[in-house]
Amino acid sequence: MLDKNCWREIWESKSMEGVVENNLQSLLKLNGFDTKSGTFNLESYSTFVLELAKRIEIEKCKSIFEVGCGSGAFLYALVGEGGGAMNKVGGLDYSYNLIQTIQSVFPKYKENFLYQRADELDDMEKYDIVSLFSVMHYFPSLEYAQDVVERMIRKANKKVLLLDVLDQKKHQDDIENKKRLYGDQYEKMYGDFPHLSYQKEFFEDLAYKYSLKCSIWDQNIQGYSNSDYRFNVVLEKECKQ
Repeated sequence: MLDKNCWREIWESKSMEGVVENNLQSLLKLNGFDTKSGTFNLESYSTFVLELAKRIEIEKCKSIFEVGCGSGAFLYALVGEGGGAMNKVGGLDYSYNLIQTIQSVFPKYKENFLYQRADELDDMEKYDIVSLFSVMHYFPSLEYAQDVVERMIRKANKKVLLLDVLDQKKHQDDIENKKRLYGDQYEKMYGDFPHLSYQKEFFEDLAYKYSLKCSIWDQNIQGYSNSDYRFNVVLEKECKQ
């Protein structure tokens, strides 16, 4: 089960109670980006999203689905309020409370946001882009991660975005950084909640298996402490004109 390490319990506790309005800052907080190591400067985060949009030529895509969509912060920043120019927006998350939140953020596409685990993703309905952001380190195993990514590949018409992935080569440095930031609180916060890290070759091998173009670059979001230990991946299918 996905929730064997109790992350699900943490995300299920998130809700809109006490949140004044649906804005990017509030949505990021609901997604857990309000810690010493995981807080975003809104300007830097917006810059990252704008650069990503240019890199993937988002104007050529008309639909997007996010795995582990949470409250909708990433989609809200990437495509705009209500879905922007997209013809279809959707996602899934295993937190019922966060699914209710994202349905309120994108009411036009409410039925497309599903209360599911990542390994329940199906390809019955295709989307141009299938993405996840800052989710893969919560997966319980590499086998589980491979299954999810392969499901994403099958669901995507054009591109798969795997963002804010914990780099295995930098995992120990990430742990030491968190110990410095949290001190005596580190074990309480992370001791029973391990993060899963990845080699870049994991994604290159999947790209080769499915004949996809693979782009990988190191994360660089100013003011985001986790950024030093993360990287991003874009897998692209050949699009025949």
